[in-house]
Amino acid sequence: MMRASASNVRGGPRLAGFIVERVVRVDRACSPWTRTPFPIIVNDVSTQKALAPEISTWPDENPQLIGSTCSKCGATAFPVQQRCPKCSAGEMSEVLLPRRGTLVAWTTQGFPPGAPYKGPTGKDFVPFGVGLVQLGDVIRVEGRLTENDPAKLQFGMDVELTMVPFTTDDEGNEIVTFAFRPV
Repeated sequence: MMRASASNVRGGPRLAGFIVERVVRVDRACSPWTRTPFPIIVNDVSTQKALAPEISTWPDENPQLIGSTCSKCGATAFPVQQRCPKCSAGEMSEVLLPRRGTLVAWTTQGFPPGAPYKGPTGKDFVPFGVGLVQLGDVIRVEGRLTENDPAKLQFGMDVELTMVPFTTDDEGNEIVTFAFRPV
């Protein structure tokens, strides 16, 4: 299997460890209208880390999800697979998935998911949208949506990949994950 790298997939070097440091601490508050979290910037030092660094090109400015394509039958999988889910061949190579897609289906996650969920629970839990997104004619991906109000979502609406705050780890690092936002 070929690994995505600056020379074979993208135009720039990958940052080791997917860690981005900045000179602010980001706390979260909730919009009173959508209950969607948004950042509040407070002076301090904070580090952002990806929940699953192996599945995207974050912290690139325009991150993309990393999937794999079978060189035998052409099937695409996400996340990266060692063997093809369609023909079982072991001839998979990494591919960057399109950033934009179409919302096919959605729901609102109104309670904390079960294990292995590592996000906020109890009074800290905020309902979030979950959607099935068709990325071009390549693949359908399930992921978070930045919008959790079903009245603001429509079948066929265009969405784009983004990174959003997910939780804070025990060391105070902000953990981010991918989501799709309406465009």
